[in-house]
Order: sequence, then structure tokens, then C-alpha cells
Amino acid sequence: MRTALAMITDPSDIIKILIDTGQTVRAGRVIGAFRNIGRSDFADEIRETMMPIILFLLKGTV
Repeated sequence: MRTALAMITDPSDIIKILIDTGQTVRAGRVIGAFRNIGRSDFADEIRETMMPIILFLLKGTV
């Protein structure tokens, strides 16, 4: 898994998949995985993109 993550050169494809499938919980896991391999820049980009979506979804459930 670490090797596969390390081969990713641009997180935008992963972001697209996470958004298209609504995988907010998995986004958190992916963020943690990128941080674990030292790619905090990718983790931050995913988080910044997903956070407004997550907040929007939470507003609808409260």
C-alpha cells in the first residue's frame, strides 16, 4: 500500500474519485495514509477540497 501511494504524483485523481463516490470517511483514511508516508502536501490538498463537502453534508443532517 505504501508503495502504491508513493507512486501517485497528483492527488487530483483521488480527489475526483472521493467526490464522485461521496466517500467522506474514506477521504480521512486516505489523508492519514498520505501523512504516514510523508506526503502532507497531498493530505492537505485532499482535506482542503473535502472539508467544505463534509461540512455541507453535516449541515443537512443536523
